[in-house]
Amino acid sequence: MMFASNFDGLLPFIFGVPIIIMLLGLISFIPSAFGHWSALILAIPCALLGLVLTFSLVADIRPDTIIPALWILYPAPFFVGSTSIGLWYFRRRSRKNQS
Repeated sequence: MMFASNFDGLLPFIFGVPIIIMLLGLISFIPSAFGHWSALILAIPCALLGLVLTFSLVADIRPDTIIPALWILYPAPFFVGSTSIGLWYFRRRSRKNQS
């Protein structure tokens, strides 16, 4: 069995998937600012997939082979998604207190 020696075709997935996930989290700020329930549908997958990407960095067998940009790019969706969830929570709480 032969293993591939060139993984250049995977670079769009390595960098593209976290960027798309982060854009999903950034879009979730719009309904989150109003306390709308759809913010959670957009932000929770962003935060969970950000956790999975972060754990994939931490669980790597040889951390010296990891691309340094991934240490910033992979945890970013978790922080974007969790910030949006926090904003939704506080806006939702303030809407309930006004009623």
